[in-house]
Amino acid sequence: MPHQVIDTPLRRLWCIWLTFLIPIGSGCSERAKFGGSSLDKVQPILLLDQTFDAATIGVETTHFKPAFGVVDQNITMAEKPPLLSLLQQTKRTQLAQPDQFQQGHDGTVAIEDFTVSSSAKMDLLIVLDNSSSMATEQTALSTGLPALISSLANVDWQIGIITSDAETASEPLATNRGCHLYDDHGKAFDAQGNLTGTAIGKNDEAAAIRFTDTIQNIGFGGSNREQLIRNTLRAITGTCGSVKQEWLRKDALLGILFVTDEDSFCLSDDPSGVKDAGGNTLCLPNERPEDLIAALKPPYFPENQVRVYSLTYHGAMPAPGAAQAQRPAARILSVVNAFGGFDDSVQQADYSNTLARISADAAKIVRREFKLKNLPLNNSVQISVDGVNTTDYQINGNNISVSGLNANTATLHVSYRHNPQPIFTQVTTTQTPNLATLKVTLNDIPLAQDQYTFDSTTNIVHFNRVPPDYSVIKVDYRIGPDPQLDFVVNNTGSALPIAVAVDGIPITDYTWNKATHTVHFKSPPAEGAQIAISNKDPDGKITHYDQPPSAGSAQSMSVIDAATHEKIAVTVAGGQLIFSGDDVVAGRIATVTYHYGDKTTLLSYDLAHVPIEGSMTLKTADHNADCLTNIKVAGQRVEFNCDAATLGELELNYRYLISHDSTFTIGQDVPPGAFVQVFVDGQAYSHYEQTGRKFIIPVTDTTLTSKIRILINTNSDGASNSTI
Repeated sequence: MPHQVIDTPLRRLWCIWLTFLIPIGSGCSERAKFGGSSLDKVQPILLLDQTFDAATIGVETTHFKPAFGVVDQNITMAEKPPLLSLLQQTKRTQLAQPDQFQQGHDGTVAIEDFTVSSSAKMDLLIVLDNSSSMATEQTALSTGLPALISSLANVDWQIGIITSDAETASEPLATNRGCHLYDDHGKAFDAQGNLTGTAIGKNDEAAAIRFTDTIQNIGFGGSNREQLIRNTLRAITGTCGSVKQEWLRKDALLGILFVTDEDSFCLSDDPSGVKDAGGNTLCLPNERPEDLIAALKPPYFPENQVRVYSLTYHGAMPAPGAAQAQRPAARILSVVNAFGGFDDSVQQADYSNTLARISADAAKIVRREFKLKNLPLNNSVQISVDGVNTTDYQINGNNISVSGLNANTATLHVSYRHNPQPIFTQVTTTQTPNLATLKVTLNDIPLAQDQYTFDSTTNIVHFNRVPPDYSVIKVDYRIGPDPQLDFVVNNTGSALPIAVAVDGIPITDYTWNKATHTVHFKSPPAEGAQIAISNKDPDGKITHYDQPPSAGSAQSMSVIDAATHEKIAVTVAGGQLIFSGDDVVAGRIATVTYHYGDKTTLLSYDLAHVPIEGSMTLKTADHNADCLTNIKVAGQRVEFNCDAATLGELELNYRYLISHDSTFTIGQDVPPGAFVQVFVDGQAYSHYEQTGRKFIIPVTDTTLTSKIRILINTNSDGASNSTI
């Protein structure tokens, strides 16, 4: 389908040239012959757009004066159209986004503060004697949660409750395993043997109820062989049965509270148990206090991160063989003393004060292990305790162990660097920049050119000084060569430029090098601008014009400029008038007068050319209509049926064919890979032959008025069959 007509600056310039060269029937007035847009279609990169007439048409006026024997031949001089070269200025591509880089650093500074005398997390294990003598004590303990947590408002606490139930063959473990956590129904297992006990947490809305229900529902029907130490050891080491209850948190402090009216039982306490040489009771491994103490120290638990308390029997040791069940808990107290806790009487009616003391003491357990959020760099850690710098610490990964802390210490302040990024002194651009457009900024501040260098072979920008840590470097540029100042014209008329235009606007700010056929601009045209250079064809002047056949019988001949009446020099050879090229100016009319003598009658006249059919117009001075209707044209001959006296003076105007061309030579070579389009009268034409710059189109495919348009570009829209 035809393209939409678009009026462009280049088209307007083209129209001016055509009007100057061929004022009659050409230029913008015949735009319809091009389908309305001979120059309106903008190609991405147009290298050439050249239009040719299929035929060269001459215009002639002859005055026939039979009465005086004088015949005038008016010749309209012509020149071939100028050769037009269409070139395009380089266009550099702008990056969508500048190349951006961020300078590295020797680590991000981090500051962390820790409260030393209060743990952020605490796990409290209550080991409850559930033997038959503990009914009163369990009741007193069951309501003690508020007192137990009274000083732990800022601590993420959780409480697990186990019992002293023994693991003996006579008391099967299947019914109750004392080293597992108990639930608020007083059970560690359900009917299917699944563990049911969980820790009571700070965020548990029913914590107080669960605490009370768990203790009261455990009851006092447990084993009378209270294995307090053995069950505690198994609970904290995860060796209680085949299923582990991993409720203790690695980053929490551990508190243990024994509540019992008996000492921790050893199997050797049985009359048939193990005795030493003096008959004294010996405990087996994992029943001994020293085994539990060892398990609560490094490497299992950090130093000073465990506190042990107890509520035990404070009465006298019963006599041997006495039925009394209660007795002092020497083994339990050795564990309490090993970890700086304290013991109080289990025989109190109200445990509130003791539990509150335990809460306050636990809140002041000194932390010596602190975990940083990031892995610190070596030699970057600085620690102060209550504002006083200290070097008495050790670092293992992101864990810091600080010595010399006590319960009166308030705050541990730690500053360090982490996650360093490599420092660089150069960056590499993603593409090859055009040096004239290269811009480098540091934190959005432009850098002077003496602050960096650029290596075009490697695309590396090297900074003369190391950019500051964390700074953002942006490198912006365009891609492609610099805009051109010189444009070479590759056509035969390049020695004679007549006009230069940039984007359709004529300019004069250029120089012309005849030797190299180069137009040199004093300043480069805008990027992507279209450069139109028009040149006269050195062979473009038409100097030969045919005489009428009857000219040979003329007695004399004269030639003058029809406008100025100045004489024009001419030679005659081979039936042609030959003018000097200097005298030929397109549109100039030369009047050639032939003098035949004093003939009074001339019934026929041979014209200089065969008129194009339908192109002849006639005028007679006496307006004799009969003579006009009786004139016949056959080839070059004009026959008159009127006699000389009747005919008077006759003016014949006609157009004639100079040449009907089949070969059309463009003004420049066709580059490799270029796309060629040929149009005849606005329709795409493909039956042409091409040899170099020459395009051959059979005359049978054109008319005398046909227009041939040849386009060469580097990127077609594929519309090779569309109307232009």
